[in-house]
Amino acid sequence: METLVAPHGGALTERIVSPAEEPSLREIAAASPSLVLDARELADLELLAVGAASPLRGFLGAADYESVLARMRLADGTVWPLPLTLAVSDEDAARLERGSAVALRDGRGFLWAVLTVSEVHRRDPLAEARAVYRTEDAAHPGVAYLLSRPVNLVAGEVRAFPLPDDLPFAAHRLTPRQLRARIAAKGWKRVAGFQTRNPIHRAHEHLTKLALEFTDGIVIHPLVGETKGDDVPAAVRFRAYEALLERYYPKDRTLLAAFPAAMRYAGPREALFHALVRKNYGISHLIVGRDHAGVGGYYGPLESQLIFDTFEPAELGITPLRFEPTFFCRACDALASPRTCPHGPADRLDLSGSRVREILRSGGDLPREFTRPEVAEILRTHLGGVGRADGQHPSLARPRILPGGPRHEHPPHRLRRTAPRAEWRRRGDRRHLALCGDPRRDAPPRRRGRHPVPRGVRRGEPRRPRAARREGPLPEGAAGRDRSFHRRQRSVRGADRPRSRGPHRPRRGGRERLAGARSPRRARPLALAEGGMSETYPVFLRFQGRLAVLVGGGRVAAAKLSGLLAAGARVRVVAPGVAPEIERPEIEIRRRAFVPEDLDGAFFVVAAAPPEVNRNVRLAADARGLFVNAVDDAKSASAFLGGVVRKGGVTVAVATDGRAPALAGLLREALERVLPDDISAWVDLGERVRAGWRETGIPMGDRRPLLLRALLDLYPQVGPATQPQPREVQP
Repeated sequence: METLVAPHGGALTERIVSPAEEPSLREIAAASPSLVLDARELADLELLAVGAASPLRGFLGAADYESVLARMRLADGTVWPLPLTLAVSDEDAARLERGSAVALRDGRGFLWAVLTVSEVHRRDPLAEARAVYRTEDAAHPGVAYLLSRPVNLVAGEVRAFPLPDDLPFAAHRLTPRQLRARIAAKGWKRVAGFQTRNPIHRAHEHLTKLALEFTDGIVIHPLVGETKGDDVPAAVRFRAYEALLERYYPKDRTLLAAFPAAMRYAGPREALFHALVRKNYGISHLIVGRDHAGVGGYYGPLESQLIFDTFEPAELGITPLRFEPTFFCRACDALASPRTCPHGPADRLDLSGSRVREILRSGGDLPREFTRPEVAEILRTHLGGVGRADGQHPSLARPRILPGGPRHEHPPHRLRRTAPRAEWRRRGDRRHLALCGDPRRDAPPRRRGRHPVPRGVRRGEPRRPRAARREGPLPEGAAGRDRSFHRRQRSVRGADRPRSRGPHRPRRGGRERLAGARSPRRARPLALAEGGMSETYPVFLRFQGRLAVLVGGGRVAAAKLSGLLAAGARVRVVAPGVAPEIERPEIEIRRRAFVPEDLDGAFFVVAAAPPEVNRNVRLAADARGLFVNAVDDAKSASAFLGGVVRKGGVTVAVATDGRAPALAGLLREALERVLPDDISAWVDLGERVRAGWRETGIPMGDRRPLLLRALLDLYPQVGPATQPQPREVQP
């Protein structure tokens, strides 16, 4: 006899066909037109297929759709807060007839199901946004998704094939029937459920264990469908969940299962949706925290809890566990909530997501009162933070800084590395390094030709052995006056090697050494995170006359458009709406949601849309063998556009493979300052001498020393007060 909570609507409506029906259904699919579903639609289809969306049997028709928007009920009165719909383009809508079959596929072409068309209707995206998300603001991720999709909706029942074998988290991707069987095998009746899209820190762990106090067991049921681009990926979260449950939860009272839905960030409506769907999995009590499924302050903090009071408990059939937010109180020295702690916010340990990421990336420790160390280490690995070989977390008291970049001095090829002046300041119990001023102008005066602090005790570092002075090889054919340069100066390649101790002696005939300046020292290199840099191949492309497709119509897309046009590309923009600066007569604009056919004939693709659209663009581009640059969405990109410096005929690009675009921008600015203003004279000279070398057959290995000599000849020897002036040199 069934002892678990009944499914919503009274019975599971599983839509996966039996093995006997599968061959005939595949024949129907082969003879039918196909629709390609995006990530959210595939997640909804999986919910329908396994019975998680019971009592639904397919995508909503017009009557159910309008009823859900207006009163959070299906047309028959069953409580249902979110519309599960399937959007189609105008072209697809025109060819779909009532009663016809259509195959449902993913971006790879994999066949998931067959839908029998009952009707094709239209929606008002803004009306749906107001009803479901209570805003028309396109900054809301749910609204942005709505505005990116077609307005035509196809409705009908679905018959699904068995799920693909290669779905992520296959061991934990339990269908409602499978999870019910596991719960029943444990003998649980009162079952708590915990919905999450984030790693579980100590505060949430505390809530789940409170729920265990008055239920038979708990199902940790994290969402593994599509989320916002800045959310922690599901694969990383699952490693953290498994580590946490292994050490800190009772195994006989805990289950971990994957919930395949996509996040909509619909606040109160989505909280109710999460509860009703969990009924189908056998869960009788769902933990509902403050601002459940919220984003960006669009909903009140208690609305996700209060929405349950607008319905009769009997028609919901699931009990919400309403908890106040919990935190660690330093004064209480315990986890607490506003109901149990008398102290104010100043005593609470509260770390934002951005602060957590900053600490982990810099190699710092998250407080044990905030999260378990196993969880912190998993997140650190994901974020590319700096770890230690002994497994301990390095202290923040030893900041890692980028060494100062090379500075340019005439002769123009002589690049030196200088360390910026450092000031140590105390902030609480942490030391921070402030970089300020000009390292040559502001450097402290030397004392008797030596560093004011002995090397062995500087910043607590052990004494390091000194490297021998680098003696650069004398290039073949170099003149006598070049000999002293190659003896004294280190090459750019060896610029990161330590200089020998002793006062700096300016080269003969060079400019006067700035007063008070001291010899630059080798800065400590920045340690790269293990596995941080992916393998890419830098290349420059000629876009003249070629078609570039830009998906997105906002301000970011407009910024990308300028670069494409400057490169001479023909541009096609695909977006439901476009910014005024994109409205140009030479631009082809398709005012609708993206479809894969928009990439036909393209040479390059730029995706500047919401993450869920960018992923669809990437799938379509991969199918056509195209590279796609996804703006601020490295996971959806196969090409990265670096920070570019163009000066005097020289183009330099720097990139971080999408990991830190802001850092690439800083490096670009530094490079722009390093390159001399007269670098165009270098380019002209290089072009002229190259032509002569090719005529005379100079070997490639001999050309760089010869070019170095030619560049030196551009600048006559100057005195201390004289500025060097380039002169014409014949190759």
